[in-house]
Amino acid sequence: MLTGARGCRSHSHHSYGGGDSSTDTPTPDYTTSTPTPTETSTDGSADVDITSCRHDEGSYKAYFTVTNSTSETASYDVTIKFTKADGTLIKTGKTFVPGVPAGSTKSDDVLAVSLSSDGDSTGGRCAVDTVDRQASNY
Repeated sequence: MLTGARGCRSHSHHSYGGGDSSTDTPTPDYTTSTPTPTETSTDGSADVDITSCRHDEGSYKAYFTVTNSTSETASYDVTIKFTKADGTLIKTGKTFVPGVPAGSTKSDDVLAVSLSSDGDSTGGRCAVDTVDRQASNY
């Protein structure tokens, strides 16, 4: 099970132990965490909340929401990292979330595929790595 953390300033976690690829409904099977945001204006990590993560035969997927905490429409470059239970990096996944209106929330996901056999199907973590928030005209 992969685990994940909320998009707040805490470091809560989800864990993984293998997902069920027979359904489209995400099951929490990875641990997640969110870094403490810095004071830069483009750091949107506090706006991202990982809701669940999963691992299925070499692919890692994180489901998350973005809640725009600014007073204008913003777009987000979100990078999620997937690690083994011991903290060893397996893979990162990046996605772009365009045009989130001020105060609104959008759901999205990110997929990372690992072609090596270095993945960990018995436990691991997914975490927000970086979030770059920019004013948007979308």
